[in-house]
Amino acid sequence: ILNNSYTTVMTLTKTEIGVHPLIRQAFELAQQRGSIAVLSAGNSAQENRLSARFPRASNKIYVGALNDQRRRAEFSNFSKDSVHVMAPGTSLVSTYPGSRYVGSLRGTSFAAPLVTGGLALLLSANTKLWSAGESPQNLFKLFLSAQSVDRQLVLSSLSGRFLSLQRLD
Repeated sequence: ILNNSYTTVMTLTKTEIGVHPLIRQAFELAQQRGSIAVLSAGNSAQENRLSARFPRASNKIYVGALNDQRRRAEFSNFSKDSVHVMAPGTSLVSTYPGSRYVGSLRGTSFAAPLVTGGLALLLSANTKLWSAGESPQNLFKLFLSAQSVDRQLVLSSLSGRFLSLQRLD
């Protein structure tokens, strides 16, 4: 299970939207070997056709961000065609260099690791779901079916689902 929370490529002369060719190549190799990729949807409050970032990837989950009221965060990208699930992405606390904690962080890059962790928990409890030679789609489908649905999120995500880890048991 890969967590991918990036959308920019830094070069010596400019920053471009996209993925560095070496990262794309490593990503595609991991996909060929059956990994599941969790990708942040982005933070520009736009409806995106996100699959253009990794067009050949089939085992991917795009994650949008929720606010404290369990609604799409105002900055979160969305798409009823390609964002699979929404997860908490506002008012988050994280570690910071210098042994500090910083609060009030936000972004789909914080939401995606929560989904990655949820998938890892589900896999650890159900190792037969992803045995050698078996499709990671089994884990993917079970994970999505275990998430709660909110009708108000249907226009923001493919399924209207949001991360609810208590349902992974």
